[in-house]
Amino acid sequence: MIKIIGILISTVVLVLSFQNCAKVQTANLDKLDAASLSIIPPQSCDHDGQIIQNGQSIISFQNSTVAFGETCQQERRICTNGVLSGSYRFNRCTPGAPAACSYNGKTYEDGASVSLFQNSSVAFGETCKAESRKCKNGSLDGSFTFETCAVGAPEACKFDGKTVAHGIKITAFQNSSVPFDGEGCKSQERTCYNGNLNGTYKFANCTPGSPAACLFDNQTVAHGQSVQAFLNSSVPFGETCTRESRLCQNGTLNGSYSFSSCGSGTPASCLINGQTIAHGQSIKLFKTSTVGFNEVCLDEARVCNNGSLNGSFTSSTCSPDAPASCDFNGQNLAHGQSVQAFLSSSVGFSEVCQAETRVCTDGNLSGSNSFGFCSVGAPKACLFNGQT
Repeated sequence: MIKIIGILISTVVLVLSFQNCAKVQTANLDKLDAASLSIIPPQSCDHDGQIIQNGQSIISFQNSTVAFGETCQQERRICTNGVLSGSYRFNRCTPGAPAACSYNGKTYEDGASVSLFQNSSVAFGETCKAESRKCKNGSLDGSFTFETCAVGAPEACKFDGKTVAHGIKITAFQNSSVPFDGEGCKSQERTCYNGNLNGTYKFANCTPGSPAACLFDNQTVAHGQSVQAFLNSSVPFGETCTRESRLCQNGTLNGSYSFSSCGSGTPASCLINGQTIAHGQSIKLFKTSTVGFNEVCLDEARVCNNGSLNGSFTSSTCSPDAPASCDFNGQNLAHGQSVQAFLSSSVGFSEVCQAETRVCTDGNLSGSNSFGFCSVGAPKACLFNGQT
């Protein structure tokens, strides 16, 4: 009974905390005593058609739906004897679906992208700027607005009264004509790029001047031709005319030789032993005018070459000497004669005189025995007991 009274008192106190409780009921509670109170069970709560038991709680939402991208606002509400705390009214909250985008009559789902350009066209050499615009809940991000972009055509160039297409190369010259000086026309390559030609040379053609001829020894030499020139007009016989080839370059001859021809002098004759030998002729001469008996006269053919004889022999004639005689022990032996000569003038008895025949040949005796005679000695006697 005491427990029941405590529960009733607690309930009365809780009810007094809510504004929807009647003041009359609160006043009457003061007059109640324990005997007159009856048992009242706690009440449940109703939330958006859902029954919430006393003491239980529920997550409640401020709105049943919110737009895409927004957040559902929620709070926890507690049921206390039929009264819910808080103020949010809905059991659930559903976010809205994202909106699609529409551009130039085309629909793009949320999250889809489309590539658009900043301009519909750009000049040649420029680049079309593009951006990817993404659909986000009905709105395309970015700012470019053109679905296509075209690059303009390049412009042609004007040169010397003619049209030069873009990208075409031409050869231009610094001058329309130049004097003939070996350097010739100076050119450069110019390229047309979108109406602009690079480079500075401005002539389409260049004509070189005509080269001048040269004058050599009263002879006209055309430009580019050569002429044979000589150092001297003549040289002594046997010497060589020195020449060079001189080239005419626009009125100027290279080199320095000044004669157009060169002659050779007459060759000189030779004189030896009072005899004149013409150039190119030869003469037979001997080494000596005489030679020993039985020797051979040595000769050579000497040729006259412009006053000089080759070789060295000088004698016009040559004859062998007569053969010489020989002397043998006061005896004169003619060439070819012979004599009997002995090894010694005498030999012992019973020995033999050794002899040889010596022949005189041009003053020289053959052999070596030097005696003109040889005698054999008498035999010796014998001595025996004093008796000869």
